[in-house]
Amino acid sequence: MRGESAGGAENARFAEIAETFLTVRVNNVYVVDETGHFLGVVSLHDIKPYLGEPDLAELVFARDILHEDFPRVIPEQPLAEALGKFLGIVAERLPVVATDGMLRGSLSKSDLLLALVEKRKPPA
Repeated sequence: MRGESAGGAENARFAEIAETFLTVRVNNVYVVDETGHFLGVVSLHDIKPYLGEPDLAELVFARDILHEDFPRVIPEQPLAEALGKFLGIVAERLPVVATDGMLRGSLSKSDLLLALVEKRKPPA
């Protein structure tokens, strides 16, 4: 698991997922397999139903509650296209996933916007 830009496994238990949210203070945790391939995202909202159900939470693994269809960007993606990936989602960061499926990091919305502004500035 990785807290927005932070790693771990699809086999992480609920307690590990909850601990990641508490220590890293993110809204989404990235889930990878044992080789580092990106599998999806667990949202803070996804764990809330299990917080009051400790017996049920014992049975939950990251792979059980992740979203495979979470938007992602690739390293070669144009900035404007990357910005479009943020539309319609509540996230400050998106995972950067290489074409081989490996999680390479994350892209923050604020850094992306700053890069677009810098790109538009006329040369001095």
